Amino acid sequence: MKIIIKESQLVRALNELGNSDLYVIQQVPNKGYGIILQSKFNIGDEIGKLISSTPNKIGRKIKRTAHETDVLGRYSNHSNNPNVKYDMRDGEVYLIANKNINAGDELLINYKDLEDLLGMRPGMFMDW
Repeated sequence: MKIIIKESQLVRALNELGNSDLYVIQQVPNKGYGIILQSKFNIGDEIGKLISSTPNKIGRKIKRTAHETDVLGRYSNHSNNPNVKYDMRDGEVYLIANKNINAGDELLINYKDLEDLLGMRPGMFMDW
């Protein structure tokens, strides 16, 4: 039996199960849902894992051995002026603050930079 739920129900459940002292998923004007940081991060602070080498329940499969993480991977929005950079370790991608980020700011990544890092075709993340 397949259960279908609304995106808003999924977001509510993920927020209840997630790391709400660091971030929450919220509706962002003109973007759908996004990650809103609940803590201040300084330049160089690790925020979390974006890409995992193991599958999970929420994140999409990107490549044979690369999967979005449950929350950060699924709900991080694109910007040409991101507030994080990528750090790849053992085939997994971590998010590192590339500027001081205040609580209440949206976490923003650059899809093109991630595609380049993972050797993916241009525009793949924008197609989803």
